[in-house]
Amino acid sequence: MTKVDLEIHEDVISIINKIKNINDDGIELEIPAGSVLFDNIINLKVLEKEADKMGKTVHFRTLDEAGINLISSMREEDIYEPTLQEETTIAQNTVNLVDTVPQMPRSAKKLRLIFSAFPALNLAFLKRAGLKFPLAIAILVGMLLYGGYTFAVRAPKAQIKIIVTSQPLTRSVSVKVKKDTNTNAEQKILRGFNVEAPVTETASAETTGEKMVGEKAKGKIKIYNKTDAEKTFKEGTKIMYEDKDLNFYLDDDVTVAASVITDPLDPTKVKWGEATGNVTAENIGDAYNIDKGEALEIDDYKTSQFVASSTDDFSGGTSKKVKIVTEDDIKNLSAKTLQTGIEKGQKALTEKLGLRQKLIAGSTTNQITKETFNAKIDDETDKLELTQTINTTGLVYSAEELDSVLDELAKGFVPDGFVISSKERDVNVEILGNSDTTVLNSTEADIQVTLKTYVVPDVQEDKLKDELKGKGLSEAQKILGGIRNVKTYELNIDPKIPLLTRMPSNTENISVEVVRNDD
Repeated sequence: MTKVDLEIHEDVISIINKIKNINDDGIELEIPAGSVLFDNIINLKVLEKEADKMGKTVHFRTLDEAGINLISSMREEDIYEPTLQEETTIAQNTVNLVDTVPQMPRSAKKLRLIFSAFPALNLAFLKRAGLKFPLAIAILVGMLLYGGYTFAVRAPKAQIKIIVTSQPLTRSVSVKVKKDTNTNAEQKILRGFNVEAPVTETASAETTGEKMVGEKAKGKIKIYNKTDAEKTFKEGTKIMYEDKDLNFYLDDDVTVAASVITDPLDPTKVKWGEATGNVTAENIGDAYNIDKGEALEIDDYKTSQFVASSTDDFSGGTSKKVKIVTEDDIKNLSAKTLQTGIEKGQKALTEKLGLRQKLIAGSTTNQITKETFNAKIDDETDKLELTQTINTTGLVYSAEELDSVLDELAKGFVPDGFVISSKERDVNVEILGNSDTTVLNSTEADIQVTLKTYVVPDVQEDKLKDELKGKGLSEAQKILGGIRNVKTYELNIDPKIPLLTRMPSNTENISVEVVRNDD
């Protein structure tokens, strides 16, 4: 039969997996007191059922009273019913066994529970195993004795309270935090490092710029040449409508023939040369939509030489006022978004700090790494939108490393056999800022650190537990009484078993508490 010692936290699933890997059809499970298996009897039944599916038999052993009761209730229908003579013999042997362990608290009850709970101690089980009744009784007595001894050795827990006197210790020191530099207590330098937090923020604002937009009017004109020479007017020649102070420009070159005398006998009868051309208004707006037949002038030419008129109604001129992006719109939205991003970046930076990492206030820098607007200056839009990414960087140090520096610097003030208390200490850090003698930025900072703590006797708890484990009561008291600089101590072992009281053999069952008492 294979014996398996279980842990208090092991559940049904993990135990079934253990059973699967055991190459034995008989398995004895040693269940510790307080095991999660005893939360419900179903746990035990499931284990038994799953083991049976694997062709294996599980037997439960425990010193936990609740567990014993659960196991007993599972076995009631399978318990062997001994004869009256066997019952008398069993009872007498149990009483005799109890009497061999003087003053064991509630021992008779516990031994009887163990007797009924463990299949390995059950008469019916032993009898099915082929053992004769007297031999079965002898085995039971031996196992009960072993169980009682095991209980006496394994079950106890020891609580130790060591009361010590202390001395107050206060020290203040200037420390320089530097990025990418190793901590050096002698030089009062503390290793610093940067933590970065990118934040993307979106924002929008109404545009404030305005401008007129629209279309330029177009039309057809006829140019009249009053001179006796042909004239070509180049594309872009200005045509003026003086009545409304409006200007138009030729779309193409226009050549106008010279005027001719129509009656040789009467030189006053002249036919002007004429030609048509297309013009476009100088500016947008419906004011340029002039009517047909309006008199026009040609820039730089006298009306006695050349004139023009509109041959049809001009059309297409429109205008309206629209919102546009200004340079101030760009600057203001960027600055406003940056301020929001800085606030969020500071929060994100703090959230990224690890355990006992400290951000130096005032060391953060903020840089815009990306900025995208939905429009540029002079673009027509009612709303300007921005997506901005900023990177917040701060100088950070480890409080644990700072403690090490302080402990190292304070060593000269600690008497021999004493240490700085790790429980009662107050560390105050003041940022010195930028000045003629101090620095504060994202790579370097000067801080003033004040340590307020106590100096207490050096009690090495783990080493003390190793020295105490398995020791008798008097020897344990001798060890505790020999600790240097200790005011007094308290030792409590539970349960106390007369003649068998010893310190637990397992250091996990020994707790040590160092308490400062300056009364």
